[in-house]
Amino acid sequence: MKKNKLLLTLLLFGSSLSVASCGETSSTPNGPTSSESSSTTSKDPVHSGEDVKIYAKASYEEKAEILGQLEAYALEHNLTGITLYEDGGYTMYNTHIQKGTETYIPNYGFGILSEGNITSELSASAEPVASFRKYYHTYEADDPGTINALNDKGSVVPNLFDYIASSYYGTKLNANKDGYEWYPVLAKDFPEALDADSDGFATTWKIQLKTGEDGLVYNSLSSKHSKWSGKAVTLDDYVNTFKVLLTQSNGLSRGAELAAKTGASGIKGASKYFNASSNGFNAEVWEDVGIKADTKDNSLTFTLNGPCNAFYAMYYLNSTLYEPLPAEFITDIGGIENYGNWARDLSSSPLDNILALGPYMLEDWTTDQRIVFKKNPLWVQRNEEENKNLYRIEGVHVNILPASKSDTEAAFKEFINGKLDATGIPSTQLAQYKDDPRTVVTNAGTTTKLNVNSCTQETWNSLFGLNGTISQISSESKAWSCKPIMANSNFLKGVNASINRLEYATKRGKNPSQDYFGSGYLIDPEKSITYNSTSQHQANMLDRSPETYGYSAEGAKMLFKQAVEEEVAAGHYVLGTKEKPTVISLEMAWQAESNATYYGEDLVSYITSCFNDDSVCGGRIKLEFTHWYSAEWTDVYYEKMMVGQFDFGFGGIEGNPLDPLNFFEVLKSDNSSTFTLNWGTDTNTVSKDLYYDGQYWSFDALWTAADHGAYVKDGALQSMVTLRNDKFTASLNSNGDLVATLPIEVPALCKDLVTIDSLDLYTYYVVDGQVVGYVDLQETDIVVSDDLTSITITFSKDEIGSISTYDSAGNLVPTAKANSELFSLLGNVGFALVDVEYTTVIQRFIYNGALSTNVMVNLD
Repeated sequence: MKKNKLLLTLLLFGSSLSVASCGETSSTPNGPTSSESSSTTSKDPVHSGEDVKIYAKASYEEKAEILGQLEAYALEHNLTGITLYEDGGYTMYNTHIQKGTETYIPNYGFGILSEGNITSELSASAEPVASFRKYYHTYEADDPGTINALNDKGSVVPNLFDYIASSYYGTKLNANKDGYEWYPVLAKDFPEALDADSDGFATTWKIQLKTGEDGLVYNSLSSKHSKWSGKAVTLDDYVNTFKVLLTQSNGLSRGAELAAKTGASGIKGASKYFNASSNGFNAEVWEDVGIKADTKDNSLTFTLNGPCNAFYAMYYLNSTLYEPLPAEFITDIGGIENYGNWARDLSSSPLDNILALGPYMLEDWTTDQRIVFKKNPLWVQRNEEENKNLYRIEGVHVNILPASKSDTEAAFKEFINGKLDATGIPSTQLAQYKDDPRTVVTNAGTTTKLNVNSCTQETWNSLFGLNGTISQISSESKAWSCKPIMANSNFLKGVNASINRLEYATKRGKNPSQDYFGSGYLIDPEKSITYNSTSQHQANMLDRSPETYGYSAEGAKMLFKQAVEEEVAAGHYVLGTKEKPTVISLEMAWQAESNATYYGEDLVSYITSCFNDDSVCGGRIKLEFTHWYSAEWTDVYYEKMMVGQFDFGFGGIEGNPLDPLNFFEVLKSDNSSTFTLNWGTDTNTVSKDLYYDGQYWSFDALWTAADHGAYVKDGALQSMVTLRNDKFTASLNSNGDLVATLPIEVPALCKDLVTIDSLDLYTYYVVDGQVVGYVDLQETDIVVSDDLTSITITFSKDEIGSISTYDSAGNLVPTAKANSELFSLLGNVGFALVDVEYTTVIQRFIYNGALSTNVMVNLD
């Protein structure tokens, strides 16, 4: 498909101190669950046959049951990667830092910026600029060159943007300073349900918002756009944010992500509008988007893709990305491409091209040196008596420290020299500084992993080969050579058991863990109950050596021995001799060169010391590792793990700490989240390892049923719509118009649940045998048969379609052409690509689906 779906946030390790999210020998239980709402009675259940299942309104307790089942399966089938440690650990703070609380709070921290203070200045030698000396000093490894979080897929830019931005709701310390509470920031009050059912679940929520009438104004230190300093926010500005995000032609990655959201986390009509706005704002389709403004009470009413309770309505709609963005400002800066960026001719900087609505505003951007934020005196909360002392620190100074990419002590040295206000402690300094009075133990709430590619070559080819379902290689020479040992479950379990996490994590000042979720993931966010504290999670870990965080060297050797025997018996490897062993070489992919040394050397030692032990195979097969890294940290994701070009890959993702069940979408092998990092198991295969509500499931089916509802057949997830591309017909009628018919199949059980929204037919634009773009036909009429068996689409010869070609920046640029001119191009290519979009509604839960297929076209 031409349309792209955005990713969750990538994790960059070792770049800054900002919080970033993001022995297996047992079998998972296959008996009944203990949940009262799970009607499980049979010890040997059969599959459910054909049914529509939905658990999206489950209680928090029932969600824990479902997540426990999914986690057990994921652990057993190597979907979670190999957890190395929980982020956080030992952190040192400058003595002039006054914390908001001395108790570290997961998902909140110490309240340094929000409730803390700085009691004295840095020295002149540490900070030459006098006005910056009482600013909080931190660092990043690289200058990102932008503060436009609307179009960024990583964690660095959003962290910078959050200094200057506000969301509808914020969090602050509670009265006892042992937890946090929510409070309205841009909103006047908490969401109001307009169509609540008896359980308090609603799809439509009204939020009254602050505007200039309430003292909400923009601020900017730009001399070019000084008129915006103190300019009042309007209700239209709130709506414009969503128009900018969701208009596909703007090319904003976070807009694509918003359009792709499923279940109650998504906005009704957003996906349909996004797909209809490739050529710019589409006023007609926008009318169907579930965002309605009411100037009578300055409110926005949101209709979600599914019902949720009041807490999740607040949570799903709460993002700094949704703060007001005036259309006039976008015009003033020369278009959305300049928003938060340097102008191409460098005539304006990010300082000129961004507005502040948050506690700070951008003050200085000196390329590759520093990014500086100053306290915003016009922040709306400074007018609130109970909140006026929040964010008292005068500013934030972000030092650009490229040395930290190769030198693990670079940031520590800056701290010791008084140039930073906080730092992690590198392993070389732990012994001296871990008991220092400036040192505290933190818990970032997320975990770091080695992700695994356990594909067989056949599976890899189906996912990533020339006709891969996830991505496609350009030639056979680009195919990854899958190592048979990586597809052996006992081998991967041996790798997991070989890692001494207590030693490994402690050496690096981290917290040892073998859990997939960090302690910041809450199964019940209203009561702050972490998933890891539940009986379901603890049962899953019970026989995975929790007392040693999964470590057992002897257990690893036994697993490796079994794996080698299995692989030799299968003919995948031949035993060599002790003097001349068969060598298995595996690759570890890293974010930076320093990672390979700092994190990699000990891992290799742990794994190889166990595998190469004589007890495994007498030294007749030897395991060794190579390391891969790139100058760009994101390459380990986009060039390696996300396209299957790796054996082991270091990294992770963050997201949804208050909805871990939804977060588990990243484990699905169909890559519906666009951020699957572990490959090998088909997660839509029904397994006896997954048992819930009286039946066996596939991972995909149970997750989907819990998220927004699923059509399930014998436990496996099924599409409610099937395209019969083999029955496609297309011909020119007597008027010279093109009429195409695509038969479809919708199960009888689903016919009342499905609506066909659109059909897009296009083909490649070929010049001199090379594909240089797309030929898009403009439809005149789409007719879906009443019995949902066919879609007929008419393309009038007089309608205006387009030929889209790539410019030098890789963007598609359309050129208008009459359909009559495009018919011959379609006929010459001989086939077309068809995208069908549809909507399903199960008990008020809306899902926007899309299917693609190729069809043969013969217009002779």
